[in-house]
Amino acid sequence: MRPNTAHGVITPEACIVHGGHSYCTSTMQDTLRAIAHSFVDHIKITNTNHAPASSLLRRIATFYFTSLVQIGRKSFGGEYYVLGFPTRFDNVTEPELGHIPNPNILSGALDLFAFCLLVILGNALDFRTYTNASGDPLEEAQAYDQNGIALEERVNICQARGVCLELLHWWESKYRIINPPAIYSATDTALTTRLIVGQAATLLKYKVSAEKDEREGAPGCTASLLSLQIKNVISIVPGGLLEWERIHDTPSEVDDKLGFDLHDWVHAEIIDREPQNYRELNPEASALYLIPFLEAPTDFVLVGCTPFDSSFMEYSGGGQISTGTRGPSVKRVKYV
Repeated sequence: MRPNTAHGVITPEACIVHGGHSYCTSTMQDTLRAIAHSFVDHIKITNTNHAPASSLLRRIATFYFTSLVQIGRKSFGGEYYVLGFPTRFDNVTEPELGHIPNPNILSGALDLFAFCLLVILGNALDFRTYTNASGDPLEEAQAYDQNGIALEERVNICQARGVCLELLHWWESKYRIINPPAIYSATDTALTTRLIVGQAATLLKYKVSAEKDEREGAPGCTASLLSLQIKNVISIVPGGLLEWERIHDTPSEVDDKLGFDLHDWVHAEIIDREPQNYRELNPEASALYLIPFLEAPTDFVLVGCTPFDSSFMEYSGGGQISTGTRGPSVKRVKYV
């Protein structure tokens, strides 16, 4: 069943129904809409919150990074497996290829952007951010951003966020979009930054509207608390705070729609960026980027660490960590 689809379970007799989650690359925009609706209109939309499902998104982030950046999408013709073992004798296109977004066509790029938005806003869209360790809603922002997310998972969220920020950096260095919708073409800020910040502003606008209508969303989450969490994340997106302030000063530019409607992008086209300036990864020079299967470099935690995360980790004894640092020379941190 596609995401963001109204559904129900009907059985001829009383029974116990077991369900599960899976995420599809080609429907990531619908996944973005579904998660946002469930977060903002929780009681009206769904009957429960599926916090463990967020770990699937974090694993997919590393799968995308391994496939697109380390191996290269064009290499999937029989020589590489990401989820299995390498072989040089099988010329059949690998099954993983169908699960990797195609970053140089519009639909594939927009699905990649929607996915990265979900992971980058991991804390802000997590119900547990607005509850204490016992699951009770918070009445106000807590010192050191203490909430219902445990230290170990918080580190994992930072790591996945760092991977997605690096994915966007990689895409910006290889491609550019000409003739994007007018709402995303007003400034010289990187397009991916405009998209991330613009959709974050749309999410906040949605929450403000739901709050006025007294529609209950994630327990404990108010528009003001969501705004704090979004701004915290935006602060480590390159150019994010300036774009956030620009949109705040021109609210008419905030989109009313979650996701990216292809009808609005009908004149847009992706072209190769010349020259391509991505810092190529060199596994021989540093063990930083040696990723065994789906384990991302630990140092991506530093790239994806927000000010709130840094404060919480230091308070929790998880180590002192700087925020939003990019590059192989960053300081390694040991977590206990």
